[in-house]
Amino acid sequence: MACGAALGALIAVSGGPAADAQTTTPDKSAKTTDVGEVVVTARKREERLRDVPIAASVIDSASLEKRASVEDTGAIVTSVPGARFNNLTSSTLSEVSLRGSGTARGTNADTGVGLYANGVYVGGGLQFARNYTQIDFFDLGRAEILRGTLGALYGRNAVGGAINLISQQPLFDNSGGALLDYGPDIKKKLASVVENFKVNDEFAVRLGAQFVDQESGLYKEVSLGRASDEQHGWILRGQARYEHGPLDATFLMQYSHLTIGGGEASLTIKAGTGCPATAAAVCYLKNYFQTPYVLPFNTLSYVNQGVTQGILTVNYDLNWAKLTSVTSFRRRSTDFVSDNDLMDAATLAGLRANGTVTGGANQRTDSYQNLGDLTYTYYEDIHLAGGDRLNWLGGVEFVRIGSRYNPLQVTANPVGAETFNGLNYISWAPYGSVGYNVTDTVNLSAELRYTDDQKGFWSYGDTFPAHVVNVPLVSRTFNSTNWSYNLIADWKFMPEWMAYAKVGTGYRAGGFNSGVGVAPPLVAPRPLQPTFGNEESITYEVGAKGNLLANLYTTIAAYKTHVKGALTQVDNGCFVGNPQCSVRPTNFAINGGDADLWGIEWEGNLSYHLGPGSGLLKATASRQSGTFKGGVYDGFDVPQTPDWLYSANLDYNVPVGSVMLFGDVNYIGQRGGKESVAVGTTAPASLKPYDVVDLRLGVRWKSTELAYYVSNLTNDQYTFIDSGTSTRWSPPRTYGIQLRYRW
Repeated sequence: MACGAALGALIAVSGGPAADAQTTTPDKSAKTTDVGEVVVTARKREERLRDVPIAASVIDSASLEKRASVEDTGAIVTSVPGARFNNLTSSTLSEVSLRGSGTARGTNADTGVGLYANGVYVGGGLQFARNYTQIDFFDLGRAEILRGTLGALYGRNAVGGAINLISQQPLFDNSGGALLDYGPDIKKKLASVVENFKVNDEFAVRLGAQFVDQESGLYKEVSLGRASDEQHGWILRGQARYEHGPLDATFLMQYSHLTIGGGEASLTIKAGTGCPATAAAVCYLKNYFQTPYVLPFNTLSYVNQGVTQGILTVNYDLNWAKLTSVTSFRRRSTDFVSDNDLMDAATLAGLRANGTVTGGANQRTDSYQNLGDLTYTYYEDIHLAGGDRLNWLGGVEFVRIGSRYNPLQVTANPVGAETFNGLNYISWAPYGSVGYNVTDTVNLSAELRYTDDQKGFWSYGDTFPAHVVNVPLVSRTFNSTNWSYNLIADWKFMPEWMAYAKVGTGYRAGGFNSGVGVAPPLVAPRPLQPTFGNEESITYEVGAKGNLLANLYTTIAAYKTHVKGALTQVDNGCFVGNPQCSVRPTNFAINGGDADLWGIEWEGNLSYHLGPGSGLLKATASRQSGTFKGGVYDGFDVPQTPDWLYSANLDYNVPVGSVMLFGDVNYIGQRGGKESVAVGTTAPASLKPYDVVDLRLGVRWKSTELAYYVSNLTNDQYTFIDSGTSTRWSPPRTYGIQLRYRW
């Protein structure tokens, strides 16, 4: 869609000039005393952040606005201690890890973090289920990032913590805003608008839309004359809120259809791979490293992803307790197409001509994969909370997920194989908590949940063009139950200080590997295992939070976690040039053994005045480590757990005449840790260190704001993934201009 068309559509929707979706006015620098006063729902009831005895971070809409662009989870969690965003250059593949919780990229395992949006569980399915979709970031009010084992209140997968993205609610006023975002280097054109209507004192409506048209990108598919990370599409959302007496009900309906980046990898093969040459094998006599960001592919790579969702949230004040009900139906569809052999015919011919490649007379370059995923999720949570000195909460959660996943692998066009997989998942759980104020400063609380998981899986395969079923129809079931608890003691030893200690358990539900790969799928250099069991954890934690100074709010936490049956990602050993498959590897999940994790986390928020202006400095640092104990990876480091993570965000606002000048600098860094576990004789790769700085400068006049932003200011280029045969590179420097307007 062209920028002019998008702008015209926005004006038609909003009835006014284009500007932004956020109505929060960020002219004033936040006071650090206000940080602890933020109201959160970390324990499924409204509480001040400083009163919640867990390690929690809240990022509000004003802070998110300063990030220039929030299009993936990394833009949120990279400023949180102990949080690692496993960026695979595509939101469908990427995932988040908290406190070393296991990542399982490209497998059927769920994330090790509970993913919630507006109180609704949004993870799950056979694939593409370990990250949020882009609609979840639209018109975002705040993000609550809760660290530590939270199985008692959040159930499955909250072994490292939980994240809840909360959209802006309809307000009882007439207001709105819009945004135009233009990035000339990647030809990005984004426009969004939100309009809030007060119909009367009891009824309000909030409408929003976003359109994006990015014609170029960072990862160029040179043979095809385009970029693999182009973006096109739209997001639409409507909300209606009714508030009368004790009743407060909101209905949200949203829809998105987006073409987004496929997360392509560069081929990197060392000399000697595939040798000695045979008629079937490709022998690489010389090193071959594709140029970063320049991809000689012959298959158009893209992801089409759509979400349709309705959410009904009802709160009813009974005087003696508050009843909350959240009901949701969500449909997520994903169509992922990418090159399988990572090169075109001209590139292969050139490698043969210069002596890099010999052998492999039958080697083809027209291999590709098409991964289709369709997942339906029905979610219901209803709970009742009340009490004063003895506070209590009781509820029940129900989740039903139906997922269909059809991987199509073309190994030598028109020869290939397609696997048809289905998952039916039903999970229900009663849960509750009780807390008692022993004194005015000491509280003891306990949380408990019983979960019943029932999973059914079926799979069969077909080869073409012969259309011979080469994988027998399989049908498996996986049933398990789990008790999770949290025991917490907290002590308010000073008026604005709390110390706490807790012990809690959690689990990640087991499941099935769908057996995707070359025919026959279950046979490869490392055969895929059909199932994997539950991962269970217990965490011991101590922490404190409060104001060191009137303008300095800080938190510190230390933890140790023991994980039983830690889920780990491995692959089937395939790579381009391997005579047994000659395509990229297929990932699958296994229980890699037990593991011990530990860490120390610090977060600080300092408000300051400098000359005529003021601002807020936020900084975090965390030190963590993890080691497998027993199992096939005994003694190896837990992957995707950096030794050090740190971040800082500095903003400064200074009035000059009738305008406000502002600047925002955001920094994230990483050191140490392993990217993966060892496989066979291959040593585990190390995570690459990085230091990334983002900058945003601008001017604000009344309701209008103009800003210039740069992402990755120093153009620090590093690899997210380096498997030894393929590499995924970090995005290079990009820049753009934003125009916001509020009314």
